[in-house]
Amino acid sequence: MPWFLGEEFAALLAAEEATPLILAEVVAAATEANRVALLAAQSVPKFRSEAERDLYEEARATRAALELGLAQIRSSLRRLRTEQESVPALLGELVAAVGKLPTAAAPAVAPTRGDGRREGEDGGSWGGLWGLGGGRPCVGGDSGLALRVGSLRPFVSHGGSRLLRHQ
Repeated sequence: MPWFLGEEFAALLAAEEATPLILAEVVAAATEANRVALLAAQSVPKFRSEAERDLYEEARATRAALELGLAQIRSSLRRLRTEQESVPALLGELVAAVGKLPTAAAPAVAPTRGDGRREGEDGGSWGGLWGLGGGRPCVGGDSGLALRVGSLRPFVSHGGSRLLRHQ
């Protein structure tokens, strides 16, 4: 027994030895501990890869940062309603809180002009119109969305529709 646990540990050890073990209580405690462990394991998210886990953790951190930033903004707005004399300072605080919000990931899709190009963009290499079909061709149509993808390439079917096919 370590020297720093002397008296406290000795008192606990004596109390434990004085208490008789009741088999039914031990079995009940073990059963409850097993149930709690199984329940906890079921609530843990399952990930197929480390990248998926990392994305999940990043999304949780981003959400927490957004919630914190929005709470600061709400607080500033509340104070702005009640303290009319310090409006410029509170507006500066509000603008600073909005500036601290994390930026979301760049969207995977962007509005297009209907010809597969992004609005404001004159050219570029596009993977085709939106539509992923798990290896099957997908009709892109004029959905107004386009996607830059390296693993997909457009092709024209017999009817002239723009389709996507995996390379």
